[in-house]
Amino acid sequence: MSARMMMYVWDSTIPRHLKHILIKLAFHADEYGEQAYPSAKNLARACGLKERAVRSALSQLRKMGVIEIMELADPVTKKPTVYRIVVHALPGIREARRRRFQ
Repeated sequence: MSARMMMYVWDSTIPRHLKHILIKLAFHADEYGEQAYPSAKNLARACGLKERAVRSALSQLRKMGVIEIMELADPVTKKPTVYRIVVHALPGIREARRRRFQ
């Protein structure tokens, strides 16, 4: 769990409907925002959403450049998709961090 990543996501101005999923992804990430590999099914259950809504949100986050896929899922070996959170791509993070430390 990365409390720092979760703080960055909370401080960002990312849209509300994406923030909850991204916070849960940050919960699963290491301190650098990497190695987050919860399944869409687990994210949906944790966020109280349908799996399709989670997949759509993950796609939007990828298009925004906020998350990257480090490793694709492999159904043969049952390896999950591994995500990385791109902190510098989070909207509003500089302003929020500046406010916090003034």
